[in-house]
Amino acid sequence: MTHRIFAPSTLSALLLSAGAASALAGAASAQATFTEVEPNSTKTEATLVTGIVSGDNITGTTTGITTTPGLTTLPTVDTFRVKTSALSLGIYMHTLTITTTGPAGHAGAILGLTQANGVINTTSDTTFATSNFLTTLPRYNVWYGFGKQEEVYYRVTGTNSTTTPYVSTLSTTTVTPLAVTGTFNAGSVTVSSLGQGHTTDTEIYVYDGALNPIPMGHQDDPIGTVGSPSDVTLTLAPGTYYVAIANWNLANNQSDLSANEASLSDPVLDFPNAMANNTTGLNVNVQFSVSDGTTTTVVPALRANPFEIVWASFTVGAPGTPFCFGDGSGTACPCANAGLSGNGCASSVNGNGANLTASGTASIAADTFSVTGSGMPSSSALYFQGTLRTNAGLGSVFGDGLRCAGGAVIRLGTKTNIGGTSTYPTAGNQPISIKGANAAGNVREYQCWYRNAAAFCTPSTFNLTNGVEIVWAP
Repeated sequence: MTHRIFAPSTLSALLLSAGAASALAGAASAQATFTEVEPNSTKTEATLVTGIVSGDNITGTTTGITTTPGLTTLPTVDTFRVKTSALSLGIYMHTLTITTTGPAGHAGAILGLTQANGVINTTSDTTFATSNFLTTLPRYNVWYGFGKQEEVYYRVTGTNSTTTPYVSTLSTTTVTPLAVTGTFNAGSVTVSSLGQGHTTDTEIYVYDGALNPIPMGHQDDPIGTVGSPSDVTLTLAPGTYYVAIANWNLANNQSDLSANEASLSDPVLDFPNAMANNTTGLNVNVQFSVSDGTTTTVVPALRANPFEIVWASFTVGAPGTPFCFGDGSGTACPCANAGLSGNGCASSVNGNGANLTASGTASIAADTFSVTGSGMPSSSALYFQGTLRTNAGLGSVFGDGLRCAGGAVIRLGTKTNIGGTSTYPTAGNQPISIKGANAAGNVREYQCWYRNAAAFCTPSTFNLTNGVEIVWAP
């Protein structure tokens, strides 16, 4: 049983990361102290520390490094299973700092698991990160979480002279990720520290918008290298993503198995939703880039402090740039039949107008690019490509809608809408890179013309979606 003792606050949480935000408040009127319960030399005997918040303490007495199960003598280590309190979704740095009124000599450690060739030994017990020895007092350990009540095993050792109790105080700080400029096309996206003007042995993890690690979204060393900058390529849908980067070793509870990974036997953490780094280097260059093959953004990044992980966020959108909307933002629709923001002009069956979106990768070498029209009647729809934005992108009146794609026009193909929706290409169609006779660097405009049989607005019986502009990658 864990002893939770409430008393007036006597210790201040130490903020040890210059890049973190201000410490989160602990209990409003009292701080909690979690006292060790012997025996607690091993993970299976660990004293439970549940719901710890910033400002709370862990305390005990140890004078050694013995890990024999069942022993309750002072030379045995003190092991704790620490579970943080729930917080709103975000990135948090948790720091446990040891102080004592007696001689210095206590050390803290974040524990982990061993793995071999990508297979984790789930019953192992290894030291992942030992408290920072750059300073005598205090000594501290760091891990990161996301407000999901993450857990770690934490161990305190002592020496013959550490006969007085230690106090380990939690400080939790909010991390604001670097904002990667630009929006990247959905499809193949690469996060890389290769060729960034440094030779740092980096390690990269990519997380989704809910701060869950993406399967295979990790790399330490590319195959054929040792101690190299790292490089991760993933197929990403539109959304927000996060990069965690530091110098080796960086870990969560995931296996090292991933595409093009050379290092498959580094230690990992025991539980999900926690991440840590185990090095104490200062001011380490971990600059990296994010690229979709068309847009590449370089992100200057410095790992300034011991155990620090640099976090960044980037946005993946549908490929291309929508333009020429029948919502009043450009040329007025012919009969005051404005559609919903971002769509084409209203039709006889849809007052919101029809919409064109793009997906896949517009790459000459690996073309998965497609365009999809929605909000149309269940009629025929012609997808076409142009070389210019009509009327500088504002559109020109055409039928019941606006013509957006002009210049040299290529008809890609005609589809029959089902439920008001269709896509080009589908099985049996030529890829747009071929049908549209495209080359790397081409800027092309796409739009969908559809039949609107009712005499709705003008004598014409057709309407159009908005336009989408694409830059073709190699």
